[in-house]
Amino acid sequence: MRNNNQAIIKKVSQRYYRANRTRNIVLACAIILTTVLITAACSIFYNYSKLSTHQELKENGTTANAVLSRPTQKQIDLLRGMDILQPELNIQYKLGSLIGNQGQAGIDVNMISATNWEQFSLSLVDNMQGAYPTENNEVMMSTWLLNRLGISTPQVGMGIPLSVGINDIKMGGGAEVQTLSFTLSGFYEDTANISTENKRVAFFSEALLEEYPQNTPDLVGFFFKDISGYQDKMEQVQTSVVIGENQHLIPSYDGKLNMSVKNFFIAALVVLFFMFDGYLIIYNVAYISITRDVRFYGLLKTLGMTYKQIKNIVYRNAFRTALFALPVGILLGWVLSFYVVPLALSSFAGAESMNTQVNSWVLLISAIFSLLTMFMSYRAPAQKAGKTSPIEASKFTALKNTKQISKGRKNAKIPYMALKNILRNKKRVFIVVLTLFLGTSTLLTLMTFLKSFSVEEYINAEVKYDIAMYNHVTRASFSPTEEQHFTPELMAQISAVDGIREMEKTTVVSIYQHYSDPIYSEWLRIANEFKGSMGEELRDKTLYEEDPRTNFWGLLIGIDDKKVEEYNRTAETPIDIEAFSKGQISLVTDINGSGIPIGAKIPFTVIDSEKTFEVTVGGQMTFARDSMNSGAAPWLIVSNHVINNYHPDAVLYSVKVNAKIGEEQDVLDAITLITSSDHSISRTSKIEQAKAFDDLKRSFSYLAVVITIILSSVGILNFMNTMIVSVLSRKQELAVFAAIGATKKQIKRLITFEGLWYALITFTFTLTVGSGINYLAFHVIRENLGFGTFTYPIVPLLLYTCVVFFLCGIIPLLLYRLVSRESVVERLREVG
Repeated sequence: MRNNNQAIIKKVSQRYYRANRTRNIVLACAIILTTVLITAACSIFYNYSKLSTHQELKENGTTANAVLSRPTQKQIDLLRGMDILQPELNIQYKLGSLIGNQGQAGIDVNMISATNWEQFSLSLVDNMQGAYPTENNEVMMSTWLLNRLGISTPQVGMGIPLSVGINDIKMGGGAEVQTLSFTLSGFYEDTANISTENKRVAFFSEALLEEYPQNTPDLVGFFFKDISGYQDKMEQVQTSVVIGENQHLIPSYDGKLNMSVKNFFIAALVVLFFMFDGYLIIYNVAYISITRDVRFYGLLKTLGMTYKQIKNIVYRNAFRTALFALPVGILLGWVLSFYVVPLALSSFAGAESMNTQVNSWVLLISAIFSLLTMFMSYRAPAQKAGKTSPIEASKFTALKNTKQISKGRKNAKIPYMALKNILRNKKRVFIVVLTLFLGTSTLLTLMTFLKSFSVEEYINAEVKYDIAMYNHVTRASFSPTEEQHFTPELMAQISAVDGIREMEKTTVVSIYQHYSDPIYSEWLRIANEFKGSMGEELRDKTLYEEDPRTNFWGLLIGIDDKKVEEYNRTAETPIDIEAFSKGQISLVTDINGSGIPIGAKIPFTVIDSEKTFEVTVGGQMTFARDSMNSGAAPWLIVSNHVINNYHPDAVLYSVKVNAKIGEEQDVLDAITLITSSDHSISRTSKIEQAKAFDDLKRSFSYLAVVITIILSSVGILNFMNTMIVSVLSRKQELAVFAAIGATKKQIKRLITFEGLWYALITFTFTLTVGSGINYLAFHVIRENLGFGTFTYPIVPLLLYTCVVFFLCGIIPLLLYRLVSRESVVERLREVG
């Protein structure tokens, strides 16, 4: 016969819920804290993925779902007619190039006319001023390019004369170089991680395109109406438009956030850690509640309720609390996200321009994780309630110890009695200590990170020179054509600055080499072996042999002799410094010169002058790349004493300065003033990088405080719940102590020591297990950063421990004061 008493179950559940206000409050707080942690963590990883995806789109230059290269008019018409595509298309034509403008050396600047630029690219740029060009004499470009052209303070509407070569189909696609006057209609900042097309392009209007029509667009980008089924839709487009032999249908953005497997694994671990922390406290609340009310569940069993119905009552009460706690936790987590997300992402490129967002899906996922945590926490206690036997329930006492009670000691001390009291339920002690331990260990690890990776160590490991200046034109382009910005006049001013202790220069000359198997075959084998291991396309020597000027160009690099002296101090095979200084030998590098035989005579031609020279390889040295790059040919290093013999006024790539001790700031201020007028010179310094690293540590410390406070609150809340139940369930026991002669002071000491034992056990585990975990975590981080000295955070840990000891001592005392307001007689009369 079916037992169906839903109305009764609902009524019993409601009354039971109202009768347990203290438990409901503690459970609500536990759910709120867990939800806040999970919501904040999910928000951080969501915004990180969003930032990574946004940076990738910036590098692509478009938010289009896909791009078709060199489309025909028929293909464009077909795309416009497809039901799965939005009607707006981003059609880009290359009008020509900027040619020979001041500051342009080393980069190609394309002239582009694009339709619907705002819909496809506006969201990828920052600080947009003005608008996309509409008139035939208007232009728009990035602030980076404007700086290159000598315009440091652009204004919308200002005139800009440009030397341009516009493709003319009447001339068979040829371009006649002419100087035209344009009006700046808009400008923007490109904050991509790398030098992107958005930086090296000037945008022009459709009106100019009508004046200079082009045969075929460079590309067309488009959006899908619905991004779901992305691959199927891409195949549908490919089938419909019939891709030609020299065309490519390029997938650009499939609507998914960018997160690597490694980052996903880290995110999952963090969320699981917070779920585990929440699980411990919610489980403890549920376990204590079920244990305390076991007679109630036994009575329900006696009255005929089934296992399933009792579980239903338990879950009803839990989910009723969750109906209030979950929205509050999500709301608080949402608010907290606007504080912690910028802190967590402050070290990533582009984060300063990103608006923190908490997607509705993030909130939903956080709610699901929190509900899952609560369900998992209640599962075992609910089963225990459902399996309660009426007979066992009638005999149950919360203070029963299943193990044989020890004979004890004569004249047992209060601290020992307190320890024996809390160990009556070792499982409860374990859960409380574990939640306190998680908060303490998290603080220990975070503080170790802040103390072990100091600004001084970072500077010593990562920054060698007090000030490093770079020819930004050369550094940004790595092109066969270079432009001098460290002029003799500027170098004279820098050299005259008081306080400079030493100066180091690196010069470059663009050259191309002449491939031959006797010299380069082993080098090519090593290079292709490396490329093969990376899954990259292998190099073909035929390209080097047929067109070395285009395909086998590289750099002739000039360095100071003291760099070779530094290398010789630790080198197994020292370099002949005298021969190097006189230009009798050159060197190859460990970066891209492995396999070049020592003693080989390498012929090369200077690109600017087409003059050919020959150098003898006298050795290989370790060389810092320093963001330098070039074509395929290996670098050749010569002395700065002789580099001008190959090319007069060789371009200075970098100038590095060390200041006298105590005069670093004065030298930095002077050099900043001298170089501020030339925006093609970039600068880094120890002082500025130290400040940036210090700001990063400060952001991390704020984030650490938030995490520690929330995790510690979980631990303290769990402790409070345990002590509330312990004190309330032992009212009669404590009254008996008082009745047989124990003073109020002795009982207070007993209760206080019970709380202090929790703190002491936690502290012991932190010093042993926590310190071990902390040390391992430090070594993992140091392996990735490459610097750091393990520093145990003694003072922060002691301060935190004092706070925990204080709370663990004062909370039980306050609870006992509430209980002891009744007389001993009244407490003895109460039936437990």
